[in-house]
Amino acid sequence: MTNMPYLLRLCFWPVLFLAHLIATALLAWHLLAQIHFAYPMGYRILNLQDHIAEYAPLNRYKEGFEFTRPEDKYLCGAKQWQRLN
Repeated sequence: MTNMPYLLRLCFWPVLFLAHLIATALLAWHLLAQIHFAYPMGYRILNLQDHIAEYAPLNRYKEGFEFTRPEDKYLCGAKQWQRLN
């Protein structure tokens, strides 16, 4: 019975750490979902239009993807975002 406080401490901190990690991840997920995970801003900053223009013709699963407008690509991203939530 003398080892009980030690065992309790041994289990308490990892459980507390995991609980905080999960709570923080959920909070971040819900906050980022409010701004659509910054997809439009990332689209511009990462210059995805040039990347799509270069590699979309090589995609054998989505023909003509390089000809879609950026607004349509944003809608594709929004649909993916809705599926995740």
